[in-house]
Amino acid sequence: VGSSPDDIDGAHGVAVSPDGKHVYVAADYSDRLLTFGRNTDTGALTYVATLSDNLGGVDGLEGAQSVAVSPDNAHVYVAGFDDDAVTVFSPDPGTGALTFVEVIRNAEK
Repeated sequence: VGSSPDDIDGAHGVAVSPDGKHVYVAADYSDRLLTFGRNTDTGALTYVATLSDNLGGVDGLEGAQSVAVSPDNAHVYVAGFDDDAVTVFSPDPGTGALTFVEVIRNAEK
């Protein structure tokens, strides 16, 4: 887990939660996924947390390039190019903080 939004090395993909309260950024060069809170009136962002590949049980973020949030806000999906993987997270509805669910890899890896 990173300590600041300075972890956005190679920001590549951005997704906003369906309710507009959270923003997720995939950072390709640093193999990370960053979470921000979003003020729905002003659009201002507040840093929440960073998840890093191979830290704290998180896997599949190497070369994180794109991120998507399911329409029901139940899951966040990240494509890890260098891991040939899709990583699934479950967001906390209040804070937007993410919990690792699983990683799906290319069968050849």
